Amino acid sequence: MSHLIDLPEELRIQILSKLDYRSLLRCSSVCTSLYHTLKQSSSLQYIVELALNGMQDAGTDIPHAELLSRLRSRRTRRRTARTRLDCKCPSIIIPIGSRRQVHAYELVGGIFAQSRGEKLKVIWLPTATSVGRKIKREGIPIRDFAIDPTLDVAAILEDDKLPMSLTQARHIRIHIRSISADHTHPLAHQSPLCVDVPPHSQYGNALFTAVIQLAEDLVSLYTSKGHTMFMPRVLIWNWRKGILIYDSDITVLPSGTYDFTLLNRSSFLLTSRRDHGSLLLFTLPDSPASSPELVATLSLPTLNPAYHIQSIGIHSGPIQSDHPPPNTPFTSIDAERLHVVNVTYWTATRMNGDQGQFAFSMYVHNRVFLAYLEGRGRACTVHYDSVVETDDSMDNTDDSVVDWDAWGPKNTLFMPNRSPPHWLRYVHGQRVICSTGSAVVDILDFGYSRTKSTVQLCVSTTSFPVFVADVVTRLPCHTSQLELHYECYAYMIDEDRIIGIVMGDGMELYVYSF
Repeated sequence: MSHLIDLPEELRIQILSKLDYRSLLRCSSVCTSLYHTLKQSSSLQYIVELALNGMQDAGTDIPHAELLSRLRSRRTRRRTARTRLDCKCPSIIIPIGSRRQVHAYELVGGIFAQSRGEKLKVIWLPTATSVGRKIKREGIPIRDFAIDPTLDVAAILEDDKLPMSLTQARHIRIHIRSISADHTHPLAHQSPLCVDVPPHSQYGNALFTAVIQLAEDLVSLYTSKGHTMFMPRVLIWNWRKGILIYDSDITVLPSGTYDFTLLNRSSFLLTSRRDHGSLLLFTLPDSPASSPELVATLSLPTLNPAYHIQSIGIHSGPIQSDHPPPNTPFTSIDAERLHVVNVTYWTATRMNGDQGQFAFSMYVHNRVFLAYLEGRGRACTVHYDSVVETDDSMDNTDDSVVDWDAWGPKNTLFMPNRSPPHWLRYVHGQRVICSTGSAVVDILDFGYSRTKSTVQLCVSTTSFPVFVADVVTRLPCHTSQLELHYECYAYMIDEDRIIGIVMGDGMELYVYSF
């Protein structure tokens, strides 16, 4: 170590810059000299603060001192949001039509997009330092859509407007379009992507659920035929190559499947209502000739025999490519993206005045799922500083089932449900916005920079008789409150703003910029 200390400061910084942030922090505790090197070097400080904020460098030519200043300014804006937003009027109010006119919507990368019939309106939202703009596209009847501004791509599920039929097949068409220009995306090998839905003897060709997702060069479609997610189907294409990678009609989904989400471009997750509930982690095949592999099944808390799962949905912020927009200094790390699992439990037997239904939300980082996928189903513990540890004594059985006690308490926060029932995009990155029933909103922040102390939340069987034992979870979370100008029907959040949805004669977006 004396040889490192004796080197010139410039060489010492150059060597230390090859380390990750955890190693840098350890080095700074070795001696006073290394401590001062870390404190006085903007490039080393930038490495540490990027990681502590769940961000990654976007590869610009901006000097490290300027990048560090911007990163700290970003953190300061969030910490002072309460004084900046209290009783403040929204920076802009955007009318978006009546509730019946909004068929589908998205909030990704500072863009709010909504569809109505054949019309797609795309709005670049204003920030504290920039004005917004909007464009309109027409021509394709829209059932659902997804966008990724970093790739300038929109995947549009065409509404074929076919009536329900017990004999006629439904033809699914997904158009791969450019957001900024009104034409097929230049990188799409084929558009539209097509597949048929044969009629069912009871439900015919009806599609109760049809949800589009994008993950870099993948586009997925999740469908079901009934209110209880009867006959779910997952289809995944590589939209650049025009290839159907996976169709669950060929390899049947596990029984009890309720919801689906892409984790990244090489894996996905299914939620299951079977038994006590579980999250099933799959890797995608390298070629369409192979089937996805079930790597791990993460179990939920053990239920009281009188209760069963009525629904188990999952929601997270959007997946964006590794190609950030121009002049973007740093971007969120996808592994730090937060998932919200909303579970509703129900019983037909009510005792001692207990209600028959309870709803809970479980918060978990994407890196927890990725750690199991990378470890091929081995039990993992992921701490708040993102250090992943594996325990050889806790290897799973052949079917890769991981008990709740082996993964849930340290890696999740499990609490009574606070998610809006009918409006999404309430989670972005590591933050969740929750309504309190007034103009005050709660921001749950699962980022590292302010949540290093261990917290513990207990769902007691005394108050919630759903489970056989108390559910104790310890994922760190910092909660702050903001008082806005107006109580809204629902709220969305992204990197730079809070967006309230106001219901009146028409729907309006109240945009509050940090």
